[in-house]
Amino acid sequence: MKDLAISLNIESSEVLEIFQWHNANQKLDNRENQHLQEELADTLIYIFYMCEKLQVDPFEIVAQKMKINQSRHWDTERKTQ
Repeated sequence: MKDLAISLNIESSEVLEIFQWHNANQKLDNRENQHLQEELADTLIYIFYMCEKLQVDPFEIVAQKMKINQSRHWDTERKTQ
């Protein structure tokens, strides 16, 4: 399980790396978009592997979490001074 968690973290870091030197409004080019899709797939693969090991349905735990999140409120606008 530890190795799956490490691999998941590495793959999710590779998703973040795609955006590392972009400004907030910069769109991805076609090559970057393809790379992002590949890294998202890798991340999902490790998530599904972990769910299999834990014997949980990934779609069920997402649905449960979405119910919890419905009652939460986040301030999505950044305030600048």
